Amino acid sequence: MTKHPLLTGQSFFSGERAARIASTKANYLYAENIFKNASRNIWDDYENTVSKITEEFNEAAASYYSVKPELVDDNALSLLNSGIMTPEDVFRMSDKYANNPTMRRLIADHAGKMADDTKFEGSRASLLSFSAKLAHEKDDIIKSWDSLVATASCYAGYKRTNYGPDYVISMNQHWDEVSENINNL
Repeated sequence: MTKHPLLTGQSFFSGERAARIASTKANYLYAENIFKNASRNIWDDYENTVSKITEEFNEAAASYYSVKPELVDDNALSLLNSGIMTPEDVFRMSDKYANNPTMRRLIADHAGKMADDTKFEGSRASLLSFSAKLAHEKDDIIKSWDSLVATASCYAGYKRTNYGPDYVISMNQHWDEVSENINNL
């Protein structure tokens, strides 16, 4: 004989409650799955966008830093080849051509040659450093871009699942790095 639910301590609605719990859990799991898929799609879009922008940036940098004969200043070239310039003259000349990668590469080459000249022995280290710096401007700007992208990805939480206070604090520590990378672009 079946006992009445009130006599067993069970609710009339215990079956309904279990069904609601199961339904709620199923809805939660469904929503969680949708969220995970959307999140994956967002990061896929992010990767594609960053990749495209990085490719465009690299192409622009390659174009900007390529040698362009029309940007050669014959007067400056004559001075570089004259033998009258001091290391300080070369350093100052590079400032004049801050937006002319072709001239800066010529100046870098000249500074490298000056470093080998014994009459500039006291300035050898600074000439070599200066020459290397100018010669690698394109590489440096691309490294700055890559670092900026990496930092931005980290700030965005790319491939991260925990966004607690420790994450925010750790990102705050990178702010100077981000600022420096922006200034280098």
